[in-house]
Amino acid sequence: MISAENMSDELADYITMTLDPNVGNLVSFMKEDIPLYQEKLDNLQTELEDKLTRSGISLIELYEKIAMK
Repeated sequence: MISAENMSDELADYITMTLDPNVGNLVSFMKEDIPLYQEKLDNLQTELEDKLTRSGISLIELYEKIAMK
C-alpha cells in the first residue's frame, strides 16, 4: 500500500501537480531554467510506477484513495 510514510514530499508534489491545468507550461519553463529538471521528472515517474506496481493499484485508484481521505 502506498502511504504518506513511504512517499517523499517530492513524489507527493509530482503526483498532485498533474491536477494543475497549467502543469505543461510550468514543466516547459522549469526545463529551460533547470538543466536536470527532466531527469528529476523521469526519476519521479519511475519511483511512482514502482510504488504503484508493488502496491498493485493504478494511478486512478491512487487518486480515488487520496480523494477519500
